[in-house]
Amino acid sequence: QVAFRCDFAAWRQTRTDRDRSIMDALMVGGRTLDLARKYGVTPPRISQMRREFKADWARFCGERTPEPIKA
Repeated sequence: QVAFRCDFAAWRQTRTDRDRSIMDALMVGGRTLDLARKYGVTPPRISQMRREFKADWARFCGERTPEPIKA
């Protein structure tokens, strides 16, 4: 748990203030539609950001992530 707290804090510092604010809202259960309205983006963008945050965290931890599917 100590390692997670240190690593997570370090990873968060790699993100913008806006990203950190959105992450905080997501972590406490913020709804996609509410966050989209608050930050002036579409609900699909909030969902996309959630996936990007997850993938970025995995990369930060050294995990391999699958390549995105290209349409």
